[in-house]
Amino acid sequence: SCSTEEQISAAEEACRAVGAWVELVPLSRLRPGYGAETGECVHRFAVPEKYRGRRITHLRLNQHPDGGIARMRAWGIAS
Repeated sequence: SCSTEEQISAAEEACRAVGAWVELVPLSRLRPGYGAETGECVHRFAVPEKYRGRRITHLRLNQHPDGGIARMRAWGIAS
C-alpha cells in the first residue's frame, strides 16, 4: 500500500528531529526486479568519496513511486 501525505510528513519530521541526514545515493532509475539469473535486478551504488570516512549509523530508503522493495543490503565496517 502507498503511504499518505500525512504519513510521509510525519516520517520526515521524525527523521529531522534525530539529526542531520546526508544523501548517499541520489534519485536513481532502477531496472525491474526480475532476471536474477543474469544479474539484471542487482543495483549497486558506491558511497561518495566525501562520506567514506564518516560514521553512518542509519539508512533511510525512499521509493518513488511505491511498488515494493524485496530487500536492501548495506556493507561496511562495524565500529
